Amino acid sequence: MTDSGVWFGWDPLWVSTAILVLSYGAIMTERVNRAVVALVGAGVMVLSGVIDQETAIAGEDFNTLALLIGMMLLVAISRRSGMFQYVAIWSAKLGRGKPWVILALLSLVTGMFYPLAVTAIAQVVFPEQANGSLIEENDKLLGSGTTVPAAPTRNVCTGSIIP
Repeated sequence: MTDSGVWFGWDPLWVSTAILVLSYGAIMTERVNRAVVALVGAGVMVLSGVIDQETAIAGEDFNTLALLIGMMLLVAISRRSGMFQYVAIWSAKLGRGKPWVILALLSLVTGMFYPLAVTAIAQVVFPEQANGSLIEENDKLLGSGTTVPAAPTRNVCTGSIIP
């Protein structure tokens, strides 16, 4: 067996599995912030030699990170404005307390209306950039994120190429 660069010559698979299990355990206790646990886990992976820093950075998709940060900002603003409480109370009143009707209403509002509204706002604010999930290559339209067979090697969320 060749030297893997991991502490004590341990197998990188087992070291990374142990780090993952410990990180999930810490997250499940909810005593430490999840982001802190994730960053510490990633740091331990690099420091222990399981993965080198260049590979770790190369594995990051910054388009996806930007998308997630934007979504988290929208949720934080929506939560502080009381929108989620309003929608929950509205659904409970309209559904007359019936759990399945409330679930259907909440699914409809959060799964259909809210994403469409956010997409519409993005189209107005960023008309050149927010072209939905259209995937183009060499100035030729291949399809959209919903047509996965047209471009199976693409990240559906961001339209970036998956190596």
